[in-house]
Amino acid sequence: MVPLYRKILEDLRARIQDGTYTAGQQVPTESELSRVYGVSRITSKRALEELSREGKVIRIKGKGTFVQRQKEEIVPPSKPVQHEHKNAVALIFPYNVAIGTFSPAVDGASDLLKRHGISTHVYTGLEDVTSVEDLICSLFEDGTSGIIYYPFSEVKSYELMNRLIFNEYPLVTIDKYFSGIPVDYVSSDNRSGGILATEYLIGLGHKNIGFVSDIAIEKASSVRERYLGYCQALKKAGLAYNTNLVKLEIAGQEFRRIYQEEIYRNVLKELVAEGVTAIFAINDFIASYLIRVAIVMGIAIPNQISIIGFDDMAISAHQQIPITTISQDFYHIGSKAAQIIMNKILDPHSEGESVTIPVTLVERDSCCPLHE
Repeated sequence: MVPLYRKILEDLRARIQDGTYTAGQQVPTESELSRVYGVSRITSKRALEELSREGKVIRIKGKGTFVQRQKEEIVPPSKPVQHEHKNAVALIFPYNVAIGTFSPAVDGASDLLKRHGISTHVYTGLEDVTSVEDLICSLFEDGTSGIIYYPFSEVKSYELMNRLIFNEYPLVTIDKYFSGIPVDYVSSDNRSGGILATEYLIGLGHKNIGFVSDIAIEKASSVRERYLGYCQALKKAGLAYNTNLVKLEIAGQEFRRIYQEEIYRNVLKELVAEGVTAIFAINDFIASYLIRVAIVMGIAIPNQISIIGFDDMAISAHQQIPITTISQDFYHIGSKAAQIIMNKILDPHSEGESVTIPVTLVERDSCCPLHE
């Protein structure tokens, strides 16, 4: 008789191989597997641990289990450049793409470039701006054909970005843009996404709608655009802007997000005191943290407070309360960025491009009509 954990292991392995679960996507949790297969958590845990030992997934404490990107696709930032780069494009992400929402962007860029005989080298897991700048400089000096870059912040690396543009070096940023510098970029339509999220909550009857971000609006264009969309939707609906309902730069740094119960408890407590019945969280991480602390505080989601996120991360559909969110087409973002890079490689004098990719609403269980 085949052990129960082996059945789970083989099923998960098959789904990874056939593409049901793709690189960076979260697989079901121990609890979810226990319910589906009718086994104990010890059994489901063993299956996930075996899968991890095989190198198929990566287990991250407090976050879950994610499909591991094959190691040969990732070039560690600390690894010396020892090969010819003249027919290669570098993709730089200052976090682990195996667990990030932008993993499909890597696939989108790589697929397009591969079809045109251009290889891609992915640099990820960088810890600070200095490391990123050193890497970019070395890639430029070693003759890498171009760079697709997810910036830490639009207020960092201004001089370096300007220097690269001055030298007509093929460079495209994704998600964020640099104000005042003609850097090509591809991002989601964050302004429309902010409008869509807020109008959705308004359509459910909510009038006291909070806005929560762990990043200051002046540090990232993506955050600023979502915030401005929130404001625009309130104004269009004839709703007053209330400073007390807007919580910015509440905790930590981007790419180092962790659940800090005291911080999120205080944020939620202040918003409840202001009569908030719905919250637009800047991303799905923040939405999940707010839902988590709400449950601890005995606040019913969505009956007492509706919460909408942004990104449509893989984990969003597998939360205790699945998150209603704004979905970004990351694959399209990566593919378009690669197309722009190719155009720049072929013609460094070609006109710059600023591209926004449409977003869509994904309805789940974290929002409901206002209960009067």
